[in-house]
Amino acid sequence: MKENGLQFNAYQCSAAMTSYKNASMWPRALSLFLSSIHNSLDSPTMQNVALGSWASGSRWKEALDLLQQTPPSRRQLFACSAALSACGKSTAWQAALTLMKEMLAEEVHADVVCYNTLISACGKGGQWTLALEVLQEMKRKMRPSNASYSATISACEKAFRWREALALLEEAHAVRPQLSCFNAAISACEKCHKWQMALNIFQEISQRRQSPDRISFNACISACAGESIWTIALHLLQQMPRCQLTPGAITRSAVITACEKALQWQVVLKILDQPGFGRGSATELHQAMWYLSKQAPSSQTQLKALQGAREATGLVDEFKVKQLVSLLRSFASMLVTDRDLFHKAAASLELKIEGSLQTQELANVAWAFAVSSSLSSGSIFDSVERTLTVRGEALLADHASICTDPMARDYAEGMLGVVWSLNYAGVLSQRFLDFAHQTLYQLTELEGCFAMEPVRSSSINAGLPLLLETGDVAVLQKPAGWQVDDGHQNTAEDVSLLSTLVRSMTSLRRFHLLSDSAFSHGFLHRLDVPTSGLILVAKTHRAFYDMRLQLASGLLKRDYTVLCHGFIPEKRDEVRSPVHWWSDGRSTSSSVGQFGRPSITIYYNCSHYLGENDSLCLVSIRILTGRKHQIRVHSAHIGHPVVCDERYSAEKTYRSDMHWCPRSFLHRSSLQFRAEGRIVTVSLLG
Repeated sequence: MKENGLQFNAYQCSAAMTSYKNASMWPRALSLFLSSIHNSLDSPTMQNVALGSWASGSRWKEALDLLQQTPPSRRQLFACSAALSACGKSTAWQAALTLMKEMLAEEVHADVVCYNTLISACGKGGQWTLALEVLQEMKRKMRPSNASYSATISACEKAFRWREALALLEEAHAVRPQLSCFNAAISACEKCHKWQMALNIFQEISQRRQSPDRISFNACISACAGESIWTIALHLLQQMPRCQLTPGAITRSAVITACEKALQWQVVLKILDQPGFGRGSATELHQAMWYLSKQAPSSQTQLKALQGAREATGLVDEFKVKQLVSLLRSFASMLVTDRDLFHKAAASLELKIEGSLQTQELANVAWAFAVSSSLSSGSIFDSVERTLTVRGEALLADHASICTDPMARDYAEGMLGVVWSLNYAGVLSQRFLDFAHQTLYQLTELEGCFAMEPVRSSSINAGLPLLLETGDVAVLQKPAGWQVDDGHQNTAEDVSLLSTLVRSMTSLRRFHLLSDSAFSHGFLHRLDVPTSGLILVAKTHRAFYDMRLQLASGLLKRDYTVLCHGFIPEKRDEVRSPVHWWSDGRSTSSSVGQFGRPSITIYYNCSHYLGENDSLCLVSIRILTGRKHQIRVHSAHIGHPVVCDERYSAEKTYRSDMHWCPRSFLHRSSLQFRAEGRIVTVSLLG
């Protein structure tokens, strides 16, 4: 029209703007609107379309500015709704709340859609109490819809308020709740480790003559996965085709997670071998890279991972938040830390972390960015810290206890993971460490979590020396051949279990924590079966988490005396090679390679021996990370295997060592930690 010199009016301009908006081309719609203002063609209709365009583009500030320019007498419900929508999509809940108050003051009668939009904005902003208040205000003026309850339940779900979510679902029965309400309630239970309640809600869907969708199945399977209920997760997966649903990548991933946590790795491999791991979409790429990270390390898998990282960089905005976190963790576990990918991922995640991720997923985010050493990590670490702080304060306000509340326990585990990552990245502040210590301290404050009887000293029981008891911790000397059975690994039939002997000791038998595999029988760290040395044991929940926090933050020091083959050069002071091992129960050796978790071993030369047929080196070793067989595999990696190490030395060398050294020459000789306000050092040579 312009090229032919034809005039266009406000109606034609509005129609063109609407076309642009409907085609998700909101920048062109806004450009046309600004041009119409310049040509004095703007009208209320065009203004409404412009507000809708800004809402489509989540440009809430521009939407509010445009609305403010309109006299109160000319403001229409559609315009206000569009501005509210823009705020809601951008999680600008404060602006949305202010706008709603102005609407009510100016007697612009808000409808159900307006209230629902405000509830949704509050939910996305983590303001679940405000969402409930808005719903209550709404009920005084009109009847809430299914969308109203669904949005409010989702707000509670994002804030990990499962009790409130279930109460709202019960209340929603008055309006015959739709599937979205049930799904949101299942997700709330899943986040709070209430898998049985999630199953009850899932069954209620069918009882009310509705059909569960893929979201229902995924949320319920994820709830089972969180508690390692792999049989039910697998059963739900098999039920999906009967509901004419095809399991997607998220579904398979949740089932695999459940099987992995239960150490059912044979089932995992069977699922992974099934067809359907494509690379066309963001979801398929996420699943393919997750699958790749579970394969044996090789140059081929590394090449595929690098290619996958390049593909993922262009699809960052298409991944769901949980997918993106899982994807970054997969890449980080393969030590593929593409700079562009992590930079774009940081920008995408920063505003979405608070209400979308469980505590363990927050730990995964921190770990991935700590390993990547990305320049964008600072903002992510800040977001993770803020989120953990808010959740910790909420748990304390609810008087939650690690002893009885799975959600509090999950928070504690996630907190420890985040502290480790921040410490590894060199950004752990004393302020956040103090907050972590204080929070874990209060979460173990419930009476009954620890014994109240005075601690008495004791010495030796069945050849197992109890070297020190101080406060709520004890230090033992583990002989070679004993297994530190912390409940997280398969137990061999032909070895003695350390937990059994510990529970028989006079001064320790009354502490019920030592019988609880959920808390690793009180053991703070492990030692391989053929290895001897000092073991730190917590007698109470408070000491258990205090010592683990010291371990995560690097305050707990572990030193070893080791006899290695050959002469380790004096210039060799550390090994930083990543260590890979299977964490799903497969009994294979650890290995050093391109894949693996960051591992740091510090070497201090002590003395050398030169014989006729061999040379030996006695070294003191400190580990800054605790990987499976870390010292043994690192020593073998640099060409100096531990004396009498059957697994990581050559068979000929091992047979020769057996003639004069009947056991692995690796001994944890020193521990240093804080207890009762002082630094405690326990050393034992021999």
